[in-house]
Amino acid sequence: MNTTGESTEAKQPSSAKTIFIALVYPLCKEGVFLLVAVGIISLGIRLLSQFVSVVPFGGMLPGILNVMLWGSVLGYVLQVITKTADGEDAPPGWQDIGDWSDILRPVFLLLAVVVISFGPAVAWSVALSQGYVHSLRMFWILVLWGCFYFPMALTATAMMDSLSPLNPVVVLLAILRAGWMYLFACSTLAVATIGTYWLADALSEIPYLTTLISAVGSMYLLMVTGRICGLIYRLRREKLDWPCE
Repeated sequence: MNTTGESTEAKQPSSAKTIFIALVYPLCKEGVFLLVAVGIISLGIRLLSQFVSVVPFGGMLPGILNVMLWGSVLGYVLQVITKTADGEDAPPGWQDIGDWSDILRPVFLLLAVVVISFGPAVAWSVALSQGYVHSLRMFWILVLWGCFYFPMALTATAMMDSLSPLNPVVVLLAILRAGWMYLFACSTLAVATIGTYWLADALSEIPYLTTLISAVGSMYLLMVTGRICGLIYRLRREKLDWPCE
């Protein structure tokens, strides 16, 4: 009675283990190369900013370079999500950049996801600082809500390559369909985030090392986030039932 299917399923790692080992996804050969490259480029931009600041309009150059760098990184994260969802387990190669749309489109998509996920917390923080509201507890509730909402909103945006899936009804329904695995994925991301920023804070007193650690840590977190988002779709594809090509 379908012993072959049962045998195949038994050999596969559990969903929880698959999500947890996403923490080491960026530490393969290709991933380490990208982490080091992003760290060195970020450090180079930081050093460049000190030399060009005395040149008229020279201060704009580091900003432009940062937009190009992190726009490319965000585009790469979207690739990580889609490639993982398609069943690939190794980090994808760096995408070719054809024009500014290849850089700016991921930035706008990710910015929209961040605004929708964490916008309420930011708005409450502003109101709190101005004295219009007084509940600090509500601020942290909204932050936790953003952390809970963000991974699925990012997954939907990457898989459908548009902002249409940011409809809260679509995202919340997908979270319910993903079930406990989504909660475990959010917890894993929280552990990775806390650990990375704790390390950056511990080394913050060393000149220039903060820039390097922050860049490498941000790239690491983005790769882990992309991997986990892709795994959510891969492991819950049938339940999510999204109109993806």
